[in-house]
Amino acid sequence: MMSAWNRRPGSEVPQRFRPLGTRIPVGALLALAFLALPTPWLAAAGAWPGSYFVMPLLPDRASVRPPAPPAVRRPGVLVVAQGFPDRPREQGWLREDRAWLAGPGVLLPSTLVSDMDTDLRPRLWAAVVAGGDTIAPVRERATALRDRWLARGYLQASVAARGDTLLLAPGVAWTMAAWSVAGDGFPGRARLLADWLPPAGARCDAATADRAVRGLLAAVGEQGYPYPRWVVSDLRLDPAAHVVTIMGTLLPGARAVIGPVTSDLPDPRAARFAVRASGLTRGAPVRDSDLRRAVDRLWSRELYAAVDTPRVYTTTAPDTVGVHLPLQLRPKQNRLQVVLGFSRRDALQPARLSGEVDLRLPNLASSGRALRVGWRDDGAGQARFGFSWLEPLAFGTPLDASLALDSEVQDASHTRFTTEFAARLPVVALWGAEMGFGWDRTTYPEGVVARSERSRARAALTHRRGDRARSGWEGAFAVESAWRSAQAREGAAGAASLAAAVRQRLLSGDAAGEVWVGRRASLAARVSVRELTGDERQAPLAEHFRFGGANSVRGYSEGAFHGVEAAWAGLEWRLGSARGSRLYTFWDVGYFEFWSVSGAGEGAAGPSVEARRGWPHGFGLGLLARTPGGDLSLAIGFPGTVDFDQAKLHVTLLESF
Repeated sequence: MMSAWNRRPGSEVPQRFRPLGTRIPVGALLALAFLALPTPWLAAAGAWPGSYFVMPLLPDRASVRPPAPPAVRRPGVLVVAQGFPDRPREQGWLREDRAWLAGPGVLLPSTLVSDMDTDLRPRLWAAVVAGGDTIAPVRERATALRDRWLARGYLQASVAARGDTLLLAPGVAWTMAAWSVAGDGFPGRARLLADWLPPAGARCDAATADRAVRGLLAAVGEQGYPYPRWVVSDLRLDPAAHVVTIMGTLLPGARAVIGPVTSDLPDPRAARFAVRASGLTRGAPVRDSDLRRAVDRLWSRELYAAVDTPRVYTTTAPDTVGVHLPLQLRPKQNRLQVVLGFSRRDALQPARLSGEVDLRLPNLASSGRALRVGWRDDGAGQARFGFSWLEPLAFGTPLDASLALDSEVQDASHTRFTTEFAARLPVVALWGAEMGFGWDRTTYPEGVVARSERSRARAALTHRRGDRARSGWEGAFAVESAWRSAQAREGAAGAASLAAAVRQRLLSGDAAGEVWVGRRASLAARVSVRELTGDERQAPLAEHFRFGGANSVRGYSEGAFHGVEAAWAGLEWRLGSARGSRLYTFWDVGYFEFWSVSGAGEGAAGPSVEARRGWPHGFGLGLLARTPGGDLSLAIGFPGTVDFDQAKLHVTLLESF
């Protein structure tokens, strides 16, 4: 946390940005203040003043319990005496204490705690009060139980042991008076104090007070003060009114700006690009939120194997700090992927071979520029070739500009050429906004339409996953408007009725995520949705959305399904490490719908237009083997039924270099 970092002036050694908290923890002072309060003498349970409850110290040793009422003899049961608050919060605490006492732990004799060094004992008090059971396994449980109730605001709580039973007298819950805060003034100080510090009358809670002070320091740091400090000068107790008054001093320190920004990358070009991609600039105020966003921006590039917390250090320049980015580039970032599919529909048709080749160069010359080339063939006369180029932070702006070209050929159906230009802007964390413009041109070898052109405008919201070794998700949600114009074939029947211009709207959404349920097991899911709406209900085949194959619904050929409305989803159960080999089982499902001419309709002279839809689904088993020479993925998918004659074998070869 930026506001908690402190460094001796003049030091140039980078230090990790971490919370410092208060100079004297509020919890420690509350615990020490307990020593000044009168404690009731517990000679016997019946002689206790006020309310109390009884708790078994060793609930699983029934043979050594002294005679007690049945309610006390039951293992783990808390018997609350008359007068104890019967509210959900207090009852929840009692259940927590029962589970805590029944848990395992090695007790440290109280003599050892009392004989410890005087500098260590205050830290023990602070840890117990702030964290509850942080060091409870190494302390006597009676003392630790009392400290748990001190932290909850019962500053006169007392605990005594009677055999295997703990007797607790919590006393009255204390409240807090208005905070008295001294220190230097700065713009917005009064509002920050009112927003973060608990108001007068709030329950006295050490953990809440410590969190409030830490939040206050972080908020001061967001104002451009990287060295704020908080010191508790006094803590006053009013036993009659059961009120605690905390007197502290808030020292904002001097404002500072960002100076030099460095990284661990040895290549100067890679280091310069990392600094630009982080968004940290010289002269900007030092804010913890900016440092967190810098980490997310670097993760979203998907170029780095590790991105650690930025380290801030002082410099010789006045009111200036340096920022160091701990980075590690991914080894062998370039990817060559080959996907092969082999299947046959029935015994009367020959086997079909389909495939896809994808080459990705994501970091050309360590500049962040990316090149991608892809080819695909479904084995049934449909082939596609694509090319894309990414220019990061184009022309010194924060925009990532990309250009994509695509050519598709469907035998005896159409030939299509597509181009698209897009610009992406990182917004916050792993979120980004994208704007794009495209143009399509399609020619048809036969039919009424000779060729068509379409102009498109696209707006999208994107989210990157970040570190793929952890649970996370990624997605893109886009809305696109298009205007298509068609030119009729000369002399073709029906050319006069052809619409000259048609307006369309395209909706698309993609989301994928993975949740780790253990060190070597995860659950992954993905879903994609496409829809084309417009003035014409029947769209040409070239404008349909295609799916099926190794990247969508396995068990079918590449691009086996198409429609103006399409959706596909998959669920995988994976066994293996994030960066190692995996065994997985999957279940995929899809949906498509389109309108087609089915022939002469009943009672009509011309053909009728009917809707065609379907729900293909597949399931199977796969293996991902990672080797030093590359990755090999084998997946066998069944198209809705366990029939090896109709099964589809998907083979993916991934080479890194």
